Amino acid sequence: MGKTFVAGEENLDQPINLGRPGEPFYRLRLMPDGTILKGDGQSAPVPFSSGPSGPVPGQIIGSTRYAPATQVLFSTNSATPVTLDAANLSVGFTVPVSGAVVVTLSAFLHAAGSTFPHWGLTEGGVLVPGSTKRVSHGTLHNAPAYTQRIIGLAPGSVKSWAWAQWSQATASVMNLYAGAASTNDELGSAYMEVRAG
Repeated sequence: MGKTFVAGEENLDQPINLGRPGEPFYRLRLMPDGTILKGDGQSAPVPFSSGPSGPVPGQIIGSTRYAPATQVLFSTNSATPVTLDAANLSVGFTVPVSGAVVVTLSAFLHAAGSTFPHWGLTEGGVLVPGSTKRVSHGTLHNAPAYTQRIIGLAPGSVKSWAWAQWSQATASVMNLYAGAASTNDELGSAYMEVRAG
Protein backbone atom coordinates (compact mmCIF):
# COMPACT_ATOMS: atom_id res chain seq x y z
CA MET A 1 0.00 0.00 0.00
CA GLY A 2 2.99 2.24 0.57
CA LYS A 3 1.18 5.24 2.06
CA THR A 4 0.38 6.23 5.64
CA PHE A 5 -3.06 7.62 6.43
CA VAL A 6 -2.93 9.64 9.65
CA ALA A 7 -6.07 9.71 11.78
CA GLY A 8 -7.58 13.04 12.69
CA GLU A 9 -10.01 14.18 15.36
CA GLU A 10 -13.08 14.20 13.13
CA ASN A 11 -15.81 11.60 13.17
CA LEU A 12 -14.10 8.56 11.68
CA ASP A 13 -17.41 7.18 10.46
CA GLN A 14 -17.82 10.14 8.12
CA PRO A 15 -16.46 9.33 4.62
CA ILE A 16 -14.36 11.90 2.78
CA ASN A 17 -15.09 12.12 -0.94
CA LEU A 18 -11.94 12.14 -3.08
CA GLY A 19 -13.70 12.56 -6.39
CA ARG A 20 -15.09 9.08 -7.04
CA PRO A 21 -18.77 9.23 -6.07
CA GLY A 22 -20.05 6.36 -3.99
CA GLU A 23 -16.66 5.16 -2.80
CA PRO A 24 -15.85 6.41 0.73
CA PHE A 25 -12.40 7.24 2.09
CA TYR A 26 -11.79 6.99 5.82
CA ARG A 27 -8.85 8.42 7.72
CA LEU A 28 -6.89 5.36 8.77
CA ARG A 29 -3.37 4.41 9.81
CA LEU A 30 -1.51 1.66 8.03
CA MET A 31 0.78 -0.07 10.55
CA PRO A 32 4.17 -1.68 9.73
CA ASP A 33 2.70 -5.16 10.22
CA GLY A 34 0.08 -4.45 7.54
CA THR A 35 -2.89 -3.96 9.87
CA ILE A 36 -5.16 -0.94 9.52
CA LEU A 37 -6.16 1.03 12.62
CA LYS A 38 -8.68 3.75 13.25
CA GLY A 39 -7.71 6.80 15.23
CA ASP A 40 -8.86 5.16 18.49
CA GLY A 41 -6.47 2.24 17.93
CA GLN A 42 -9.21 -0.21 17.05
CA SER A 43 -8.88 -2.55 14.11
CA ALA A 44 -10.72 -1.15 11.11
CA PRO A 45 -11.43 -3.39 8.11
CA VAL A 46 -12.99 -0.37 6.40
CA PRO A 47 -12.86 0.00 2.62
CA PHE A 48 -11.13 3.06 1.31
CA SER A 49 -10.32 4.57 -2.05
CA SER A 50 -7.28 6.59 -3.03
CA GLY A 51 -9.06 8.17 -6.00
CA PRO A 52 -10.10 7.29 -9.56
CA SER A 53 -8.09 4.79 -11.57
CA GLY A 54 -7.76 4.23 -15.28
CA PRO A 55 -6.97 6.64 -18.12
CA VAL A 56 -7.05 10.34 -17.35
CA PRO A 57 -9.13 12.77 -19.45
CA GLY A 58 -7.40 13.45 -22.74
CA GLN A 59 -5.48 10.17 -22.80
CA ILE A 60 -5.75 8.21 -26.07
CA ILE A 61 -7.55 4.91 -25.43
CA GLY A 62 -8.03 3.79 -29.05
CA SER A 63 -7.01 4.80 -32.56
CA THR A 64 -7.03 3.56 -36.16
CA ARG A 65 -5.05 4.91 -39.11
CA TYR A 66 -6.05 3.53 -42.48
CA ALA A 67 -3.50 4.37 -45.18
CA PRO A 68 -3.44 1.66 -47.87
CA ALA A 69 -0.68 1.79 -50.49
CA THR A 70 -3.37 2.00 -53.17
CA GLN A 71 -5.95 4.69 -52.58
CA VAL A 72 -9.39 3.50 -51.48
CA LEU A 73 -12.53 5.49 -52.27
CA PHE A 74 -15.64 5.17 -50.12
CA SER A 75 -18.57 6.54 -52.14
CA THR A 76 -22.03 7.01 -50.61
CA ASN A 77 -25.24 8.72 -51.68
CA SER A 78 -27.48 7.77 -48.77
CA ALA A 79 -29.71 9.99 -46.67
CA THR A 80 -29.28 7.55 -43.75
CA PRO A 81 -26.06 6.53 -41.95
CA VAL A 82 -23.85 4.10 -43.88
CA THR A 83 -21.02 2.21 -42.16
CA LEU A 84 -18.08 2.75 -44.52
CA ASP A 85 -15.74 -0.13 -43.63
CA ALA A 86 -16.24 -2.04 -40.38
CA ALA A 87 -12.89 -3.79 -40.82
CA ASN A 88 -10.58 -0.84 -41.57
CA LEU A 89 -12.48 2.24 -40.40
CA SER A 90 -13.38 1.17 -36.87
CA VAL A 91 -11.81 1.57 -33.45
CA GLY A 92 -12.03 -0.48 -30.27
CA PHE A 93 -11.66 0.77 -26.70
CA THR A 94 -12.74 0.30 -23.10
CA VAL A 95 -14.96 3.04 -21.66
CA PRO A 96 -13.16 4.98 -18.87
CA VAL A 97 -14.59 5.55 -15.39
CA SER A 98 -15.99 8.94 -16.48
CA GLY A 99 -18.35 7.23 -18.94
CA ALA A 100 -17.33 9.83 -21.54
CA VAL A 101 -15.05 9.83 -24.58
CA VAL A 102 -13.94 12.36 -27.18
CA VAL A 103 -13.82 11.07 -30.75
CA THR A 104 -11.90 12.64 -33.65
CA LEU A 105 -12.34 11.69 -37.31
CA SER A 106 -10.07 13.01 -40.06
CA ALA A 107 -10.03 12.27 -43.81
CA PHE A 108 -10.26 13.96 -47.20
CA LEU A 109 -13.86 14.32 -48.38
CA HIS A 110 -15.34 15.33 -51.74
CA ALA A 111 -19.05 16.11 -51.70
CA ALA A 112 -20.71 16.74 -55.06
CA GLY A 113 -23.84 18.78 -55.58
CA SER A 114 -26.12 20.34 -52.98
CA THR A 115 -25.62 18.22 -49.91
CA PHE A 116 -25.08 18.33 -46.16
CA PRO A 117 -22.32 15.82 -45.40
CA HIS A 118 -22.60 14.14 -42.02
CA TRP A 119 -20.20 11.90 -40.14
CA GLY A 120 -21.01 9.74 -37.16
CA LEU A 121 -20.32 6.39 -35.52
CA THR A 122 -22.13 3.07 -35.61
CA GLU A 123 -22.01 0.09 -33.27
CA GLY A 124 -23.33 -3.13 -34.74
CA GLY A 125 -24.83 -1.10 -37.58
CA VAL A 126 -26.74 1.19 -35.19
CA LEU A 127 -25.94 4.90 -34.92
CA VAL A 128 -24.20 5.78 -31.63
CA PRO A 129 -26.31 8.41 -29.78
CA GLY A 130 -24.60 11.79 -29.71
CA SER A 131 -22.16 10.99 -32.51
CA THR A 132 -23.87 12.86 -35.37
CA LYS A 133 -22.13 15.95 -36.77
CA ARG A 134 -22.57 17.85 -40.03
CA VAL A 135 -19.05 18.40 -41.31
CA SER A 136 -19.69 20.78 -44.20
CA HIS A 137 -22.25 22.35 -46.51
CA GLY A 138 -22.56 22.09 -50.27
CA THR A 139 -19.86 21.09 -52.74
CA LEU A 140 -16.44 20.71 -51.15
CA HIS A 141 -12.96 19.28 -51.53
CA ASN A 142 -11.35 19.35 -48.10
CA ALA A 143 -10.61 17.55 -44.85
CA PRO A 144 -13.50 18.38 -42.50
CA ALA A 145 -12.99 18.64 -38.75
CA TYR A 146 -14.97 16.19 -36.61
CA THR A 147 -14.68 16.11 -32.82
CA GLN A 148 -17.52 14.88 -30.64
CA ARG A 149 -17.71 14.27 -26.88
CA ILE A 150 -20.00 11.33 -26.18
CA ILE A 151 -21.29 10.81 -22.64
CA GLY A 152 -23.45 8.39 -20.68
CA LEU A 153 -21.47 5.24 -21.53
CA ALA A 154 -21.14 2.34 -19.09
CA PRO A 155 -17.66 2.48 -17.48
CA GLY A 156 -15.62 -0.62 -18.23
CA SER A 157 -17.72 -1.67 -21.21
CA VAL A 158 -15.85 -2.66 -24.37
CA LYS A 159 -16.81 -0.80 -27.53
CA SER A 160 -16.14 -1.14 -31.24
CA TRP A 161 -17.29 1.89 -33.22
CA ALA A 162 -17.22 2.26 -37.00
CA TRP A 163 -17.13 5.40 -39.17
CA ALA A 164 -20.46 6.30 -40.81
CA GLN A 165 -21.31 8.84 -43.51
CA TRP A 166 -24.53 10.21 -45.01
CA SER A 167 -26.30 13.31 -46.32
CA GLN A 168 -28.98 15.14 -44.39
CA ALA A 169 -30.78 16.63 -47.36
CA THR A 170 -30.30 15.79 -51.04
CA ALA A 171 -28.69 12.36 -51.31
CA SER A 172 -25.76 13.58 -53.39
CA VAL A 173 -22.56 11.59 -53.88
CA MET A 174 -19.94 11.89 -51.13
CA ASN A 175 -16.48 10.42 -51.61
CA LEU A 176 -14.15 9.75 -48.68
CA TYR A 177 -10.53 8.91 -49.55
CA ALA A 178 -7.89 6.89 -47.73
CA GLY A 179 -4.31 6.26 -48.84
CA ALA A 180 -2.03 7.49 -51.59
CA ALA A 181 -3.05 7.99 -55.19
CA SER A 182 -1.18 9.40 -58.20
CA THR A 183 1.61 12.00 -58.08
CA ASN A 184 0.57 15.30 -56.50
CA ASP A 185 -2.59 13.67 -55.13
CA GLU A 186 -1.49 12.67 -51.64
CA LEU A 187 -4.81 12.81 -49.85
CA GLY A 188 -3.46 11.02 -46.79
CA SER A 189 -4.90 8.55 -44.34
CA ALA A 190 -8.29 8.22 -42.74
CA TYR A 191 -7.76 8.53 -39.00
CA MET A 192 -9.97 7.71 -36.01
CA GLU A 193 -9.03 8.55 -32.43
CA VAL A 194 -10.77 8.05 -29.08
CA ARG A 195 -9.66 9.84 -25.91
CA ALA A 196 -10.93 9.53 -22.37
CA GLY A 197 -13.37 12.35 -21.78
